[in-house]
Amino acid sequence: MTPCAVSVFYGSQTGCAESIAQRIYDEAMEKQLDAELHPLNDKVETRDGHFVVIVCSTTGNGDPPDNCGKFWRYVKRRTQPDDMLAKLRYTVLGLGDTNYDKFCFMGKSIEKRMRELGAQSFYEFAAADEAMGLEESVEPWLNGLWEAFDKANGVIGVATDVGSSSSCVKESSAYGDEATDALPAGKKSLTLATVNASYLLEKLISYEKMFGPLDAPTETPEDLPRLQSSLLSMRSTNPVLASVVGAEYLTAPHAARKVLRLDVDVSGLNIQYVPGDSIGIKCPNRLEDVDALLSCLGVNGDEIFSAEPVAATNGRAAKRKNTSIHFPSPCNVRDVFLNHVDILSVPKKAAVRALATYCSDEEERARMLLLSSKTGAQKYKVRTVT
Repeated sequence: MTPCAVSVFYGSQTGCAESIAQRIYDEAMEKQLDAELHPLNDKVETRDGHFVVIVCSTTGNGDPPDNCGKFWRYVKRRTQPDDMLAKLRYTVLGLGDTNYDKFCFMGKSIEKRMRELGAQSFYEFAAADEAMGLEESVEPWLNGLWEAFDKANGVIGVATDVGSSSSCVKESSAYGDEATDALPAGKKSLTLATVNASYLLEKLISYEKMFGPLDAPTETPEDLPRLQSSLLSMRSTNPVLASVVGAEYLTAPHAARKVLRLDVDVSGLNIQYVPGDSIGIKCPNRLEDVDALLSCLGVNGDEIFSAEPVAATNGRAAKRKNTSIHFPSPCNVRDVFLNHVDILSVPKKAAVRALATYCSDEEERARMLLLSSKTGAQKYKVRTVT
């Protein structure tokens, strides 16, 4: 029997929607389905019996993420035929924040437009609220996704060991409920290393050492021609340096979710903005935390390495489109942990599950798989979130 085709699409600005889409794709592959993973700007297939799962966030004042804009401009054209997507069966998960007026605007808009173009919904739309915690609304929706898919498809996948169709991918018995609560023996604490701050200075003054003296005199900054404002688009890949001149907590000291107001000085940066625009603050980790982590891992922070997307040599990798790397390559290990990885945030379940694959200690692997499983949801909250 030919597996049913499932395409998982995401519109993601910061990577959250993409990580959820990645999880859905991985679960589809576990069920031995013919699955693919794409950003929404990739073409949506419209063949008969095709299932589409869309996970999309909202950015700015109700705007689509960068990797969704092309798709949204295409499908919202009023000249599109009413039956353009009639062959599709779909569902949409929208991500948003109720602190903003246009909560889950893109998710809701895509869901509505899919219906207008003839697509048939096989599972209810859900709006996940960042203000209340995405886990609280995303997990129940994910838990019911495959049950709805099985009913719409008329079969339970293609031969699977997942058990109940309403469950997410189930852990194997070796690493599921049988995992013990006991932590592996070993160090219970870690002493942070003291690092000389001169490391930063070395990086700042190394230009002349690398390139030598200039052969020609340079003009002063005031005399240099200005770039066109259209070329100065500020994105995560092209940040600008600004000063934080004030900070204040807007929530109570013991609030479960903290809200921080930052006053940022952008004078002289030629930034054009209107009310409702959003900005991202890119903060490096503390150097002492990074060096402590490198010491714990036994890794040389100055080691230079290059990274590239996994070659499409197997079924799962071949179905992933436009895999991106979120740090420069080549790069040194310390820079990755310092500027491109949030090493102090609470890890998502998908990250915990992925890291478990690389555990050399079987007890630690079992523990991580339990924390990332459905049955370990309460333990995950106690041991990681709180």
